[in-house]
Amino acid sequence: MNTHHTNGYVCKGRRGLFELEKAIHAVYHNQTYLSPHVQQALNPKSDLEIDDYDIELVHLLSQGLSQEDISNSLKKRNITPSSLSSIEKKLNKLRIQFKANNAIHLVAIVKDLGLI
Repeated sequence: MNTHHTNGYVCKGRRGLFELEKAIHAVYHNQTYLSPHVQQALNPKSDLEIDDYDIELVHLLSQGLSQEDISNSLKKRNITPSSLSSIEKKLNKLRIQFKANNAIHLVAIVKDLGLI
């Protein structure tokens, strides 16, 4: 938000249009607006840390790639870590952070947040 001087951020999802209306009103009144999901993720009490590597992993997962395929894709692009073990550990950590039941649920949550 600060880096790009963003006044509002709305996640796509079931409540997206409702949140968009609230965001427009807030920005119009010189206020900032964050979707509740984003606010929760940015809460300092939250352990949520996500970087470009994490987003790339979930993006590749969302395309239907297996962990082995993800590893091969990362290796081809010289992105590290790219070992199968590292990818498995990172995806498990993300599932825990986002409170996802499985990989499909993780992808859905990350998509709802607009991160992929």
